[in-house]
Amino acid sequence: MKDAGSKLKQPFLHGLALKDAPDNRQDNIAHIRSWLDCQPHLPEITDDHLHLFLHSCYDNLERTKTTLENYFSFKSLTPELFSNRDPLSEELQHNLDIWEMAMLPRRTPEGYIVSVTRFVDLNPSKFVFLHNMKNFFMFADTWLSEDGLAPGIVTVFDAQGVSFGHLARISPLGLIKKLLFYVQDCMPIRLKAVYIINTVPVVDKIMALVKPFLKSELASLIHIHTSVDTLGEGLPLEILPEEYGGKAGSLTALYKEQRRAVETEYADWLIQSEDLRSDESKRVGESKVKDTLFGAEGSFRKLDID
Repeated sequence: MKDAGSKLKQPFLHGLALKDAPDNRQDNIAHIRSWLDCQPHLPEITDDHLHLFLHSCYDNLERTKTTLENYFSFKSLTPELFSNRDPLSEELQHNLDIWEMAMLPRRTPEGYIVSVTRFVDLNPSKFVFLHNMKNFFMFADTWLSEDGLAPGIVTVFDAQGVSFGHLARISPLGLIKKLLFYVQDCMPIRLKAVYIINTVPVVDKIMALVKPFLKSELASLIHIHTSVDTLGEGLPLEILPEEYGGKAGSLTALYKEQRRAVETEYADWLIQSEDLRSDESKRVGESKVKDTLFGAEGSFRKLDID
């Protein structure tokens, strides 16, 4: 049976607390294990992984299988995003200096965890979209490690200062397709809402770029606000950082603390996680993920961002 035991890193750095693992999930875990035994291309994973993926898919077995296949295949087929994950590398350190992103200490009344992201260095010449994606995925992995079985996730992106100069540096455009496929079809999360605040004219252009790859389910979760004032209609303002009128402390301080954890406590864990991906040489049949990601690259040439 495919069970990595303790020899490979867990999806939860400190392990999944027994109180968080539902007792009535064992039959579902056994079912997924039996299926994994017939998937020689997928890596050996722990029961904690199965709890994470089953939870994110509301214990729907077929959806869980698809998400597992998508997740590990995507990591194998996009080495530019999931290789060289050393947070202390020069390229990633440079990127970590231009923005702040943090998971907030308080949850919503529904128990959802909340993350906030904003740029702090607005010079477009320093913005590298690929490195931004790599760092975001790394931080997201650490957030899942801390609260992976939360009932939901809400993310807030502050667009203040985003310019057409940043838009021009979203390259190659195929990364947008990969980003949205990963968020919608691979990540073991229960995404509940995406709030874009302090919007500027360029946000409309960015939304035009992503729209062709947005499923209706995700599109319905995106809420755009010209300021933070109206955010309180969907998210309690008091749980936000003080920069947004909340009581969660400074976003800068939260980011520094969580960045330090990524660079120290989580560094080896992130690097070793590179090994948890599909082995395409062992695959039986064709990869649907490969067809989805690379079947229509030429279509990006027709996109107009002027």
